[in-house]
Amino acid sequence: MSKQAKTGQTEQDFVNEMIDSREAGEEHPRWHKHVSLIILIMALLSAMGVVLAGMTAHQALIERTEEILEVNIMEGDRIYVETLRSKHEILTALGESPDQAEIEAIEAFEKEKRELGRETAVEEVMVQTATSTNRIYTIAVALLSLGTALCGMSIIADWKPLWIVGIVFGVIGTIGLGIGVLTMIF
Repeated sequence: MSKQAKTGQTEQDFVNEMIDSREAGEEHPRWHKHVSLIILIMALLSAMGVVLAGMTAHQALIERTEEILEVNIMEGDRIYVETLRSKHEILTALGESPDQAEIEAIEAFEKEKRELGRETAVEEVMVQTATSTNRIYTIAVALLSLGTALCGMSIIADWKPLWIVGIVFGVIGTIGLGIGVLTMIF
């Protein structure tokens, strides 16, 4: 026996009830579709932000490694130059003249030290830029993720203001991604 026969409904009543229930609920599926589309867009932007954050973290790590290597080279050169200077002071104190090739080597190391110092300063600026860009991407991804969660919760709670709050977080996160891209480019 069918459900209609048990409740005493006629087919016409059943069809009318189904039509009425679909018409009454018609607003929600459209609204849910919009929310779903926005969630999809924010999820894609969030994924893009994660990739860019990873790239900038990698770039900062490489720049920091290069800076450390340059500082180590400078330190090795400094120790070598100090050793040669000490040798020259001892030779001068003994009344002997230092080797001219060693004097030229000291001057060459001093010049290289100045160049490495400039390169190290440039590397530090690049590290700071990559690190700050990474922070921007990380915050943007967090805001986009929060916006995505709030939009999803708005469907479950069936409360549109929560959707709007989610959109606001998503827009701020998207602006953060744009700022990060501009920081990377310039």
